[in-house]
Amino acid sequence: MENNKKETSLVKYMAGDLPIDFPDNENLTDKEKAVTRNAITKGGIVRNDGQTFINKNEIPNLLITDKKGANMIYNDLVDDEKFENGSSKYADTSVITKEISKRIQEPRPQLEREKLKDSRDCINAFIDSPKLEKERSIESDRIQKELPKLTKKKVKAENIVCDQLTGEEFDNDAEGHHKERKSDNPRKALDPSNIIVTKKKNHQEIHKNSAEDKESLKNLALKNSWNTYNI
Repeated sequence: MENNKKETSLVKYMAGDLPIDFPDNENLTDKEKAVTRNAITKGGIVRNDGQTFINKNEIPNLLITDKKGANMIYNDLVDDEKFENGSSKYADTSVITKEISKRIQEPRPQLEREKLKDSRDCINAFIDSPKLEKERSIESDRIQKELPKLTKKKVKAENIVCDQLTGEEFDNDAEGHHKERKSDNPRKALDPSNIIVTKKKNHQEIHKNSAEDKESLKNLALKNSWNTYNI
């Protein structure tokens, strides 16, 4: 029972509890449109980090395929594209919309392509729920407010006294470098584990060499005989 509670807490919202402005599609019947909208309201979830997912069991309804086809797609997903909550399995909505886009461009029957377009538009309506959009905007504001304090907080919390790459002592010039860029992964913008604290001159060299991802930073560190332990 304890484990179930812990897993359930990873889900922030069920799609059916959100205001979603589903689009109309005059080319489909009410029954055909209901299949797509029910798949999202019953199978859609929002994880605590704000990421949206669709239950694996609803994939056939959104991709106009069968269970075997849905399993093939799900089994090809990498860990970051999947989410499990108890016995329920989910796929990232971005993966679903990517597959839909691919299928729309294939020589399929017009009605099937129309249903796929409706699935795409309905998933986007779920992603763009006014409640989620507002929360993302607020979270962005919080990130911008906290960013200037991030380096000092990490230095104090972890008692960092020297450059984590070179071992040089700081002279009031400690700066935090994001191992994963804020623009690429804003959810990790305030994650202390995504920050490496280095002297200003070394931070400048990192950006001068465009070492703005973990692999590039590690290569630069090896080239300069820097420590790679904290990367």
